[in-house]
Amino acid sequence: MDRVYVEKSGLAQWAYYLIGMILLPTWGAFIWSLYRQYLNKPSGGSVKDEYSLLVATIFFTILIIAIFWLIITIKAEIKVADRTISLRFPPFINRTRSYLFTDIEKWSIEKRNLFSLGIGLRYDPVRKSWIYSLGTKHVLMLTLVSGKRIMMSTKKPYELQRSLEITQKKDYE
Repeated sequence: MDRVYVEKSGLAQWAYYLIGMILLPTWGAFIWSLYRQYLNKPSGGSVKDEYSLLVATIFFTILIIAIFWLIITIKAEIKVADRTISLRFPPFINRTRSYLFTDIEKWSIEKRNLFSLGIGLRYDPVRKSWIYSLGTKHVLMLTLVSGKRIMMSTKKPYELQRSLEITQKKDYE
């Protein structure tokens, strides 16, 4: 049987607008406050003040662009095929990491907890696992034979669970 489950998901489009609505006014307020502080000086400021203002403006602009790029490029990819689970989470995991079912001690689909909220890469001290999160309601929890735990966001928990159950059966070919 050639059953393959593939899930590629990213942030919802509304999230980009929300992030833009937060980052751009923050950037504007920062730049405005810098220039306002500079214009309030009686002598108009020295060359050193102008240089530091320019450096701060460029640094903060690059920081805002980097944060926005990071959020736009985050995607979760889960593939289940041939008794293997493959994970990818660019830009944090750019290459595909594959785990054979023999390397996996236990897997489960779980509801998120307080530590799996939000977007990005984080560590859950309660479950002692790394979380690759897109802010979804469910995560795929893998406990490897080595003791390492990995949690990956999924937007289709029931389809993923059904695919894992079918792939894990002894008569699966």
